[in-house]
Amino acid sequence: MSKLVLLLLLVFFISCETTGTKPADEGYLSVTVIDERDSLIQNAEIFIVPDSSSVSTDSNGEAFFTLKRGDYFVNAQICCIGPGFINYHEPVTIERDDTVKLELGACTACL
Repeated sequence: MSKLVLLLLLVFFISCETTGTKPADEGYLSVTVIDERDSLIQNAEIFIVPDSSSVSTDSNGEAFFTLKRGDYFVNAQICCIGPGFINYHEPVTIERDDTVKLELGACTACL
């Protein structure tokens, strides 16, 4: 290789190391919805306040969020026979590079 190519490669690698992105001040939230028979519930909509984001649970009964560090509420209205719905308003604190896991209960009869 020519000296010019080696010099260009050296400059490229040095610039990538010094201008790389700073890790975000974010953490993660995993919300699982499960019924009393341990069945995972899909398509339950989970809302995050004050972030104003929402995700429906997947086929594994899980909704996953990437959030900035701070305090939030997890809101959900899960169907349940009798009262009609279980209303959740659960506080969570997100820390940098940490995963908070939250499990919400559901009733089999409404599914």
